[in-house]
Order: sequence, then structure tokens, then C-alpha cells
Amino acid sequence: MEGGNDPRAAAQNDNNNNQETMSIVSHDSDDCSVGSDIPDVEYLQAATQKISLELNKHSFDYRNHLTEVVHGVATQTREETDFLLQSSLTQLTSELEQLVLYDWKNNNTTNALSAGYLLSRRGSTPDAYINQNSFRLRFLRAENFDAKKAAVRLMRFMNFVLGTFGAFALFRPIMLSDFKRSELKALQSGWLQPLPFRDRSGRKVLVFADKLGFQYDAVLWVS
Repeated sequence: MEGGNDPRAAAQNDNNNNQETMSIVSHDSDDCSVGSDIPDVEYLQAATQKISLELNKHSFDYRNHLTEVVHGVATQTREETDFLLQSSLTQLTSELEQLVLYDWKNNNTTNALSAGYLLSRRGSTPDAYINQNSFRLRFLRAENFDAKKAAVRLMRFMNFVLGTFGAFALFRPIMLSDFKRSELKALQSGWLQPLPFRDRSGRKVLVFADKLGFQYDAVLWVS
């Protein structure tokens, strides 16, 4: 199959871009990144320079539009009509099946994108949370109702919870009782907090306060 027909090609490009960005801006309170001793100031300068270079590739009007989106003055979110919701959910189901078919045709038995999704589907019931519209709409909204991207995002989520929490997380939502004591301590440290109000576009605002001096291992930090 040619790369242009690979339904996961766009997702891989996004992942590569994310990894490139993370390699520049990822840093902790006490150390900038794994195996790096570059000061935080230099990382921030590098990140600022990269963002500026990327923004300068676009027109002034588009850069101004992005600024308004960030500050909640404008929004790129589509109006959620009944038709949009129903048609997008139907299309998402189709895209999920296309990804499953792609893995099957290419004999992707290891590290398959659809691995967690297939496992959850085998043991789930029609009313399982992964089959609920409210759950699937999260991924559609995250991708502004692009069903192809939403399908990839949903499958990545299923693989993530499978690897991080175990198979049970494929069949029911994760609860606080599923966290270890160390994970609860990290959660209660206050490094990630929702503000008690929304921005002018109605978006929930999360404040990321780094790690507040705490040192967490990689698995705990991600979970």
C-alpha cells in the first residue's frame, strides 16, 4: 500500500511534529529534559523562536485569527447541529472500521493502532462506555469533527489506557480508586488545576503549574 493511502500517515506526521516540539520545550522544575542540562531560559528562548518562525510562514490575517482563537475572541469550533453530531458519529464508526481493516490487511499484529480498540470491542457490551455517543463525541470535538483524525485519536487513547492501567480500563471509565497512592499524591499536589470559570468562548481553562518541585517517574507522570 502506498504511503498516500495509509489512513495513519497524517497521524504519524502529527506525532513526529509533537515529538520535535517536545524535544525543544519539555522541561521539569529541576531539569529541562531527560539527559539534558540546558537551562530553562535557553529552552524557552528556543521554543519562542520556533513558534515565531512557524507563525511567520502564515499571513498576518491568519496570525491575528490564531491570536483571537487563543484568547477566546474568535473560535474555529463548528456549530453543533443534530445533523452534524449524528453524521459525524456515523462517519467515526466507519473510520474506526477502516483502521481495523487496514491493520488486518497489512498483518499488523504487533503495535497495531487498533489493538486496544479491538480488545475493548471483544469484551464490551452495547452500553459500554466506549460505545456511548458522549464518549465518542469527546474525540470528535477534540478534532473539530474531523472523523478520520478522531478515529486515530480514539484508538491511541485505547492503547494508552491499556498500556498504562491495564485491560480493565477498556471496559469501564478510570476512577480515582484505580490510582496508586503515589499517583493520588501527585494528583493532589495541585500541579494541574481547573479554574472556577471559563474563557470568553466558554472553554474550560486548565492551569499547569509544572511539578512544583516534586520528582515523579515517567509512568506516574503520564498516568
